[in-house]
Amino acid sequence: KILDQEGADAMRWMFCSGSQPWLSARFSEDSVNEAKRRFMGTFWNTYAFFVLYANIDGFQRSDYEHFPVEEYKTVMDRWIESRLHSLIREVDERLDHCDITTAARALEVFVEDLSNWYVRRSRERYWGPDMETDKITAYIVLHDILVTMAYLVAPFTPFMAETVYQNLVANRLADAPESIHMCDFPVFDTGKIDTDLERDMDRVLEWVSLGRAARNNAQLKIRQPLSEMIVVGSEPLSEELASLVRDELNVKALSFEEDDRRLIDFTFKPQLRTLGRVMGGDLPKARPLIEALPGRETMDALDAQGKIELDVEGTLYSLTAEDLLAEEVPMTGFAVEGTGDVKVALVTELTESLIEEGLVREIVSKVQTMRRAHDFEVTDRITLFIKRDEREAVLDRYADAIMTDVLADQIIFFDDNNALPAGVSGEKWDINGHEMAFAVVVS
Repeated sequence: KILDQEGADAMRWMFCSGSQPWLSARFSEDSVNEAKRRFMGTFWNTYAFFVLYANIDGFQRSDYEHFPVEEYKTVMDRWIESRLHSLIREVDERLDHCDITTAARALEVFVEDLSNWYVRRSRERYWGPDMETDKITAYIVLHDILVTMAYLVAPFTPFMAETVYQNLVANRLADAPESIHMCDFPVFDTGKIDTDLERDMDRVLEWVSLGRAARNNAQLKIRQPLSEMIVVGSEPLSEELASLVRDELNVKALSFEEDDRRLIDFTFKPQLRTLGRVMGGDLPKARPLIEALPGRETMDALDAQGKIELDVEGTLYSLTAEDLLAEEVPMTGFAVEGTGDVKVALVTELTESLIEEGLVREIVSKVQTMRRAHDFEVTDRITLFIKRDEREAVLDRYADAIMTDVLADQIIFFDDNNALPAGVSGEKWDINGHEMAFAVVVS
């Protein structure tokens, strides 16, 4: 039953990636389905993304055999290529030692990086109308990665690998081997591995993860631009990598500070375990005094002198750090998250300009949702109708950006549904707490 429903590849992958062969494993339909979704589904979606846009643009890898791709690779291209060759080396070594499970899990991590970081960050490169150098480079890099991955996963998921190989290689090259299983296993190239770049990208991913958490805690949507993110406890990155952080977290500036004094304050509570014995009946009176202590000033005194003095109705107590429960809290105007020695802080103050940009991004998101709901082709040009309200002047200023992002030929403001084309009605949306209405038609 499971073979019929999920396929042999999914079952193979579950056994390969689930646990080491000498450990007991619970087998179920859900475990097979989860293994399939986690790896095969992600890889197949990435492959489908490539095929969709390659077909739209008529991209054929053989047409660009002499294209100087190395000259035009972005930092993301160089990183994913380095990750790929590091992966080939690791999988080869693991398989040499019959460590199938670790090899499979390394493949899962790579596919997650490929899909949810590299491809997601590179999507706009495939959207341009012309086959310019950056777009060609993006196609070549992703094509070559998918083909190499097909070779790598062939021992694990032979049928999926064969499908990818037949479409991307065998059906397009007359001299290609008949099957992927007649091809050589990939060989890593040490010249393609850049450990410094991989390490720096790990820092980028860490900062992005912390920045997203800070946004969530401050209830700031990612589509709302912010003025600045501050990083504490880490060295600056190259401008190429810093721009990834700014763009991913939608912040205007990225800066670095040596300490968190400007970002972090402290609150204190009494440590009952120690103060209960010392203060006795004075502890209830001391609690509000301790909770009212000035955070940063108190912490500085504890660091410098090892203690502070607390006057409880004429009785003086010496308190050490062990007598206080200290908690870090963000200074007003910041959202802070950290792990280990690294902290990131988002400046949460919103100017009128930032609010306007957030409004525009929300509108673009809703219009893209409408395009998908109406089953428009990704290349369809549209006319966008927006119901007139007090934000019309703002939208006029950003009209070109909106039209570019949603592939609109024009924006038309309307007063009521009677002003729309026959059969078209406005759809209402909540945009940052305001009701707005839009309609879309193919131009």
